Amino acid sequence: MIKPKYKLCVIDDVTNVVQGIAYHIPWADYHIEVIGIAMDGQAGLSLILDNEADIVLTDIRMPHMDGLEMTERIKQQLPSCKVILLSGYTDFDYAQKAIRLGAFDFVTKPFRPKTIVEAILKARDALDAEYEERQRISGLEKTVKESMPILRQEYFHFLLRHSASKADVEERWRLLQIGMEAAGIVVMIVEIDGLAERSEQISAQNAELLHFALQNIVAETLSIHAVPGVLCRDSTSRLVGLVNAGESTNLQAVAEEVRENVLTYAKQKVSIGISLRAPLLQDLPAAYQQAIAALSYNFYTGGNSVFAYSSIPQIGKQVTMPLEQEKELFYYLRSGNMPLAEEVLLGMFREWSHGGQMPPPSEMMEFYDELSSRIARLFMEEYAAEDNGAIAEQLRALIRRGGHRSDEYQQSIIELCRIGCEYLKRQRMADSEKQIVLALQYMKQHMDRTISLADLAQQVNLSSSYFANLFKKVTGQTVHQYMTLQKIERAKELLLQGMQVQETAKALAYEDPAYFSEVFKKNVGTTPTEFRQHFQFANTTGEEK
Repeated sequence: MIKPKYKLCVIDDVTNVVQGIAYHIPWADYHIEVIGIAMDGQAGLSLILDNEADIVLTDIRMPHMDGLEMTERIKQQLPSCKVILLSGYTDFDYAQKAIRLGAFDFVTKPFRPKTIVEAILKARDALDAEYEERQRISGLEKTVKESMPILRQEYFHFLLRHSASKADVEERWRLLQIGMEAAGIVVMIVEIDGLAERSEQISAQNAELLHFALQNIVAETLSIHAVPGVLCRDSTSRLVGLVNAGESTNLQAVAEEVRENVLTYAKQKVSIGISLRAPLLQDLPAAYQQAIAALSYNFYTGGNSVFAYSSIPQIGKQVTMPLEQEKELFYYLRSGNMPLAEEVLLGMFREWSHGGQMPPPSEMMEFYDELSSRIARLFMEEYAAEDNGAIAEQLRALIRRGGHRSDEYQQSIIELCRIGCEYLKRQRMADSEKQIVLALQYMKQHMDRTISLADLAQQVNLSSSYFANLFKKVTGQTVHQYMTLQKIERAKELLLQGMQVQETAKALAYEDPAYFSEVFKKNVGTTPTEFRQHFQFANTTGEEK
């Protein structure tokens, strides 16, 4: 630390004393500068005050103004100045009075230069100590000033989350020099929509700039409407304002303007929750929870909204699904009918959106979670055991995903139903294919018989109409078309093995050989005899016409 050079004035009506002290002692070596001398009290006082001397060495007895009056006048205007009095033994009473008036020290006459130096260095050391103390206090004040925003932030966090005695919170309010009324505060929470979910896509620097812009816009909007307030960060995406809104101030309208300004200037959507008025500082935790509760209603709007606690329903309608609606939904889900299941769900969602009083978001989320779990359990009961593991994990992932908004929950539930129905359809199609395979095996094993549609349906325990539709869906052909083609292929094999046309017809349950030939020609393009002759000729010549 570089210490200052101190200014010394020497005053005495004896010329050689003044000059000897002022000019024959190397004061510069002691970091002291003699700024002037005077031969009387009046001139000395002017010299001292004009130059703001740090140390004064003066005789008690002088013309025009004695040392006592000078000391008193100096201490009134230069309290830190160190006055050292020169006095004789007979002036001891005067010296004591001077000390009471604020003199620093006194030196008795006669004196030696060494005594004078020691007294002035003692004054210099006292000035050094005072300078260091001032520097220390200045440093502390600077530290406190620099730390004040952090101290206030910590205090606001404490105020909003913890109850404390009236005396404690009000004392800290005063110490932190918060320039607003402590009574009648409204808590206003401003949250950037979706920023928490986008945090990985935004750099720390951009997030800070965004928060800085948000704070400036909120502060400026409040200032325009003459609404006193202090702002503190609650999280990366959330700002909390403690505002003194008068009875005549429409704070919800001010908040709407904040929302619009943030959208215009920061290109960000925000949601805002406003509490009731907190009569006292210790009521702020309750007000903070009210603002959070109001803010939570952006669950229904998806954000970019303002909600006041005074206007949200304190008793919402019960969150239930009508029994008939529930039965209908679960019937469609069990049957894998996604279009009709989705129609029921969308109807229910519309009813919640336009049904007047909105349930508390926490209750609505519980309802959505419970509905998702019940739908998942329904599908699990319907699935084949070997599919349960993979399907269950997909359903659990959907349920965990949930959402932060009502529409996200709704989309998740619809997707859950869609995946479940698709699995059911695939599973049932696989089961249907197994039934058709059994029917085809039976058909192949009994080509020597006349098999009807009813016979095949009976083999797999299905009704004839359902079996016919299922058969067409799996094979792409009717039962008659498929059976005819299979018999024709078998006929080709028998003919090439040397079997006669009549025998082939009989082996394939065609009682009329002519009808068999007609059917064969229709599907192959040649009669059975022509077909066999063609291949026999090709085998003889090594070519195929």
